[in-house]
Amino acid sequence: ESLATVDGIGDGRGFRYGSIRSLEMLSTEMLSLYGSVITRNASAVENTVMMSGIRLKRVENVLYNEASRMRPASDPMPRSLSTMKKQFSSVVAALVEIQKLLDSDVLKNAQSNPYLMELAQNMAPAQSQLQQEMMGLLPKVQELEQQMPTATGEATEFAMQAGKSMDEAYLFLESGDGVAGESLQFQSSARVQDTIEALKQAASQMQQMQQQTEQMAGGGEGDSDAMSSQVELPPIEPRVSPEEYRKMLLEGMQGGVPEEYESLKKKYYEELVAQ
Repeated sequence: ESLATVDGIGDGRGFRYGSIRSLEMLSTEMLSLYGSVITRNASAVENTVMMSGIRLKRVENVLYNEASRMRPASDPMPRSLSTMKKQFSSVVAALVEIQKLLDSDVLKNAQSNPYLMELAQNMAPAQSQLQQEMMGLLPKVQELEQQMPTATGEATEFAMQAGKSMDEAYLFLESGDGVAGESLQFQSSARVQDTIEALKQAASQMQQMQQQTEQMAGGGEGDSDAMSSQVELPPIEPRVSPEEYRKMLLEGMQGGVPEEYESLKKKYYEELVAQ
């Protein structure tokens, strides 16, 4: 609903800049909240909901002001405002329900339930094994990045973060805290995926670089012709006669250039002298 509210802005016509920024910031916070909910990060959910009150009030005022302020004929009221108000009301209602859940004993019971604690502790050995395997892969990730000039080190950083989250997940699971452990498991899974994507991107960029290098090496005369078209002719100074200008061009032929362009250079200057 928060994304739909922002989508109502459209191309921005009819909205003040401050209004657009307030709506965008609310959307960013709600996306962060969604990520915290998906990863079972109860602490992050609680913090976001706690801090959202000020943002909600600001957006409520923004929507009211946009609907009620005086407007010149060149600044008509956006037709999407009424829909945006309804969508915003849905966001508020959802946050209220989340706050009720946070205030209840549901999460506390989940963390203190003996059965759930035992399940979490039973998962700890498998989590520890995953963490060890991840740390075993870390040197291989580093080696791959060192072999690719296009790598930025991101893959190694993501892999290290994944290993750290896995280790923390193990500690929480071993203590019987399944909620925190599961949250960290989601985080480590995301960092593993980030590691894979970073390696894929570096490999793709290196392949493109190799193809460009091969094209340049195999371009031969075609590349040389392209270069000749980009050479700028020295302007004829008013005090230099055409004969002296030709002499200057001939002298320019004596300058050193790469061997593969020597014949091109000679041909190019000969054509200039003939002009």
